[in-house]
Amino acid sequence: MPQTQNKPAAKPSNQGARRRSKVFLLVLVAVFAWGAVKAFDQLGRIQQKNAELVELKGKLAEATKVNDDVKLELKRLQDPEYLKEQIRSQLNYSEAGETVFEVPRSR
Repeated sequence: MPQTQNKPAAKPSNQGARRRSKVFLLVLVAVFAWGAVKAFDQLGRIQQKNAELVELKGKLAEATKVNDDVKLELKRLQDPEYLKEQIRSQLNYSEAGETVFEVPRSR
């Protein structure tokens, strides 16, 4: 019987597959890192915009109140009695035959 040497079977080379998987993993980690940096940046921007939104809502409420006050004053100025009262108090007008007395204010 001829003696045959048992040579170990040649293993297929997996180095190429390992290298591809390492490169893929490296690319995947880089993409996730980039995404995390962008998400963190966007979170900061969102917080800044929310703060601006709160400030602008406050300004809008203030402007709305001023607008309502001006509309009320405009409506009052359409009333002849109120108009006469304002003319007398602010401009010191008097009707014919009236004498206006000014009382000095104490300091």
